[in-house]
Amino acid sequence: MKADHLKASHLVNPLGIDIKAPLLSWTAEDGICQTAYQIVAFHDDERIWDSGRIESPRMQMSYGGPAQSRMRVHWQVRLWDENGLEGPWSRKAFFEYALLEAADFKAEWVNPETSVLDPKEHQPASVLKKEFDLTETGGARIYATAHGIYALYLNGRRVTGNLLTPGTSEYWYRLPYQTFDVEEYLHPGKNTIEVTLGDGWWRGSNGNTGTRNVFGTDIAFWLQMEVGGEPVMITDRCCTSSSAGWL
Repeated sequence: MKADHLKASHLVNPLGIDIKAPLLSWTAEDGICQTAYQIVAFHDDERIWDSGRIESPRMQMSYGGPAQSRMRVHWQVRLWDENGLEGPWSRKAFFEYALLEAADFKAEWVNPETSVLDPKEHQPASVLKKEFDLTETGGARIYATAHGIYALYLNGRRVTGNLLTPGTSEYWYRLPYQTFDVEEYLHPGKNTIEVTLGDGWWRGSNGNTGTRNVFGTDIAFWLQMEVGGEPVMITDRCCTSSSAGWL
């Protein structure tokens, strides 16, 4: 019996896990009934957690190893079948932590609208653009979100695959942010980032009544780009001026 379809927090090899003990799950093949399982986890080829053999037909367990911001954890499972026979180790899967501590968040909000607008009227989308230099790109990550919805581009290539990012939520209580592996979008030297911002659910027309400005009258963008776990570019309040490079 062998474990397959490994998932962390119900996702395949996810980036940006922000809970310290994600739920690990799998399916079983080549057997009738799983009677036991064992999970091991690794970081940089070092074993950091071993669940030991657990007598159970359950095909899920919360991760019990160390958790650190930005850390990538590889994990695999082996199973015992209805006859107590030990199966082979599964292929390795992984999950990568996002920013787990408040101190990890260095960026600030940038609002592209520099003039006072009538909150009762629909506004066109805004664009932020910036050129920046890099010496290294290995392991580059972007953490980003918005008041409104955003589309993100690096060197002319769209990074945000989903539409209407960051999605709808009760923004009073939580605002999802996204993690992107952007190494392949970047190169040493000069690069360009461009962001298009729209009203979305933040201040757009919502519900049957078309109520506007449910969560606020502004649109804004938040971004933190890191290489090797260190910020190389962040949004901040000064970036509303063209002299800071955002246009």
